[in-house]
Amino acid sequence: MKTINRLYLLLFVLMGFPLAAQSATAISSTPDALWNLTEDGFVFNGYDVVSVFPDPAYPENRQAMPKHAGEKGGYVPEPLEGNKTITSEYLGMKLAFANAQNKARFDQTPDELKSYFLPKFGGWCAKAMSSGYLVEINPSSSVVLPDSDGNLVFITQAADLARTAFIQNLERDYLNAEHNWGILVESVKQDSANVEQAKNVGIQGNVKAAGNVLASFFSSTPDVESLQLPKLR
Repeated sequence: MKTINRLYLLLFVLMGFPLAAQSATAISSTPDALWNLTEDGFVFNGYDVVSVFPDPAYPENRQAMPKHAGEKGGYVPEPLEGNKTITSEYLGMKLAFANAQNKARFDQTPDELKSYFLPKFGGWCAKAMSSGYLVEINPSSSVVLPDSDGNLVFITQAADLARTAFIQNLERDYLNAEHNWGILVESVKQDSANVEQAKNVGIQGNVKAAGNVLASFFSSTPDVESLQLPKLR
């Protein structure tokens, strides 16, 4: 069984960075106060996290469908809206599912692997996180990217343009987002009030910024066919 840590190193492996230089905050260590939840406590804006991963295999064996024969690839998911009468709880949060089959798939996944289904960066916009801000998301603007072993990471974004910019600047933006997220996690562990501060004025501390959050957005909106994902080594 692959270790969970390998999932969080996926984009660094993908981009060829030396592993010794990387650090990542495990999804399961996200403070409760830092999850992006609806007012009634649902993650991912109440959408079905399992529907992001159409392959019915357990998470450690998930494979992204290749765009071309012999290649692995990421994809733009089509998440389904959850039914708030079909739910589970995990890490103190609620998850809504579109149907009983998706709920069963989540419930039957071993507890130590359930976090594979959850979004990175607490379910906030990854592009904004790369500049040190907490920004709400559009579930339909998410993206899923694989590591060299086919493990997938679920990344939420505020809009299709944010997704485009994040993919096109993946090496810089992912590193920055991971760095800034680690600062915020440690800050919120010390004082949960720092969540609201981050929402209002941005993350405080040694934050890395990608410049104006809107500066590198592109005018085109990607879809599954046109999205240019980085090639795996």
